Amino acid sequence: MHTKENVNEPIQKETNTTSWVKSLLFPILVVFVILLSLILSNLTIQVQKSNSGLNSTKSTVNPSYKWKLLSQVVSEEFHEYSNIELVSDVGAVKIVEQVISYGISNNQDVFVAYTSGGLEIHDLNRNTVEQVIIEGKKLSKLAREGIAFSYDDKYFILAAGVEESRYGTQILVYSREGELVNKIDASIYYTETVSKPIFSPNSNVFAIRTYVEEDLEFLKPDGSKYQLGELPINISIFNIFGEELKLINVRDYGSVNTELFLKWDSDNRYIKYVLFDNRNVPNLRNENIFNKISII
Repeated sequence: MHTKENVNEPIQKETNTTSWVKSLLFPILVVFVILLSLILSNLTIQVQKSNSGLNSTKSTVNPSYKWKLLSQVVSEEFHEYSNIELVSDVGAVKIVEQVISYGISNNQDVFVAYTSGGLEIHDLNRNTVEQVIIEGKKLSKLAREGIAFSYDDKYFILAAGVEESRYGTQILVYSREGELVNKIDASIYYTETVSKPIFSPNSNVFAIRTYVEEDLEFLKPDGSKYQLGELPINISIFNIFGEELKLINVRDYGSVNTELFLKWDSDNRYIKYVLFDNRNVPNLRNENIFNKISII
């Protein structure tokens, strides 16, 4: 019995040692898993904070403020120039000087101006200005509020006098980024105040006052020539690709210079217009004075 006890004793000791190691290893593994979980959780929080910080910075740099015209002061020395003051809905102010013609996007965050220095695109929230190169000589015959944006703000247009056009006037179509998309030759009736082309509220077509070149050949009963404002008045409907979709005559020859004010009906199927003597401007907010014509 004594010999047997000596033989079995190392085996019993080895078994006890293995059990002790196993009992110690299990809590170590548990602690390791807990620590690893805590480390991964902390890393996730740090990444989320970092991303949140990035988003916050982006929002600060490029907020979605709305801007509107605050004032327009005509230069005493050069009547064609104005200094335009814009204000955001949080009170930020921007001044654009020596403006000849201008327009603001429907989203009220981009201001385009033709100034003494050329055509400029102002991203108001980013506070950046892009100079747009215009081929040829400077533009002329620009209405003061003569730049119009498409319904989705992807394009803007302006009607201007350019020598290269057979009619002496063109409609220039630009992308919002300042790329020239199209030049549309057209006989555009120009005034400083109301000859602005107007875009449809939901498509890339626009309306503008035009005249027919042949109408210039006719003379008054006394033998004198008709002035542009006395010629038959037409409304031309174009798309941005230069196609004249419709030509609508709304008045024959007249004895006085007559202005035409245009606006689209909300459903895009009608144009509203009013004719008036430029010496007696009516209340253009009065809907009862407008005529309505279908463009379909």
